[in-house]
Amino acid sequence: LDKRNTTFEQIYDILEEQKFNNMKDQAKKSYKTAYKKCESLKRMKMTEIRKAHMQAIVDKHSKLSASTQNNIIVLFKAIYRFALENDIVEKDYSQFLEVTSTQEKKKKVPFSREEVQKLWDMKEDWARDSVIILLYTGMRIEELLTLRSEDIHLEERYIDLQGTKTKAAVRIIPIHNKIAPLLEKRLAGE
Repeated sequence: LDKRNTTFEQIYDILEEQKFNNMKDQAKKSYKTAYKKCESLKRMKMTEIRKAHMQAIVDKHSKLSASTQNNIIVLFKAIYRFALENDIVEKDYSQFLEVTSTQEKKKKVPFSREEVQKLWDMKEDWARDSVIILLYTGMRIEELLTLRSEDIHLEERYIDLQGTKTKAAVRIIPIHNKIAPLLEKRLAGE
């Protein structure tokens, strides 16, 4: 690379090939989606990009969720990290970016005791049992769907979860007495 003339797009292409393509699909998709929002920066030299250029892109998407804006900032930080490590830039302007989302956060409302009881009162089937297991364990849907029988320890009453989203998703989940029979049925192949 000609360090003085290296563009945002060139660094993205390198990162995509060397780093992003080795990530899980969801992470890859986040980077690609964020990159599509950076059209005005693609051909700019890294040495000419300032906070105002990047913040303008973040602000342009203020009607989107804070998470979407954060994904754009995460991309900028990855680009700048590479640029700093390779002496393409001397300063990381991405560290000063701010999320400016105006979208209201969806308020999460937990199930009431009555709603949980309605689930238990429903006719037993795989879907009902799945929702109950999710409620009592806090697992994500993908985690339940990819759960292996060797990860379920009924005698000791825990699930050894490997997780799907982050390293923090690796955890031990206690098995509540109420859902033990539901897990037993699944392990028995029902």
